[in-house]
Amino acid sequence: RRELWTLRSAEVLGASVRPGGTVTVRCEVERWRGGRETHTLRLPVPEEFPDGRYVLWLGGGPELTRYESERLPARYRPISLDEAWRRMAEMRTSNRLYGALIAKAPEVTAGGLDYPELPTSALAVLASGQTAGDRSRRGDRVVSSEQRVEFDGPVRGELQLEVTVDTKAR
Repeated sequence: RRELWTLRSAEVLGASVRPGGTVTVRCEVERWRGGRETHTLRLPVPEEFPDGRYVLWLGGGPELTRYESERLPARYRPISLDEAWRRMAEMRTSNRLYGALIAKAPEVTAGGLDYPELPTSALAVLASGQTAGDRSRRGDRVVSSEQRVEFDGPVRGELQLEVTVDTKAR
């Protein structure tokens, strides 16, 4: 018997969320050969998030890895065998539905370590011409929070929703 799940729809519950609050999203997944289930994910919103719109990404592990590798390519170009093994051990599995809150922010990977949301002064030092090349690499997105639900088979599909962070939200 083949167990395969497909993400069919998702809905953010609530018009907006305060910094430090929680985004709640209801997801509908369908089993191969029929049957649907609804799952709820709750993702914390960091208190330091400024007001604005953010991406709420939902889908299977391989899809999130692909999305992230396109926006944070530095994480997926190891500079040593040890770093490659470490990154492979951290890969997301295909039997989970992931929810990730994503913000636009600079990130630098230097010496195999990720430095998300750096202040401009630190960003300038780590990504300077003296450390450029394969030793230091940049990205433009940060996964600020991530939640997952485990399934008995692979989860396929992906959706991107918009989340509004507003300090005046109730």
